[in-house]
Amino acid sequence: RLLAHVRQQATNSGWRVLDTRCTPMSSTIGFCVLRDWFGMLAHRAGAGVHPFDGPGQALISLADGHDRSIGDLTYAVRWVLEDLTSDQPVLLVVDDLQWADSASIGPVALRAALNGASTPLPTAGLALIV
Repeated sequence: RLLAHVRQQATNSGWRVLDTRCTPMSSTIGFCVLRDWFGMLAHRAGAGVHPFDGPGQALISLADGHDRSIGDLTYAVRWVLEDLTSDQPVLLVVDDLQWADSASIGPVALRAALNGASTPLPTAGLALIV
């Protein structure tokens, strides 16, 4: 109930909410958190449409079930989040993280979502709730 309240408050305050709820099956799906956060957005926008052009295409590929390197995904997440946060703040939510796959809960994946490979992403318009 608490996360539902936070999601609603964020939405009412003009935030874009990207959320996922992990299930026992999530542990069998590589990068399930990234797939859930970005898969639907990527397919709604379409391949090659900003921000899912250039490096962002790796998230479309991931959502379609193709493996991508952590480097490709780090750059893609950073590319897309920089674009999304330029329009409005973004709240990333993960419910039931204990069921996520190891790639999603590893420090590299969540760090990639927030900080990128080397240079921190401006975080004024970005928040993560786990």
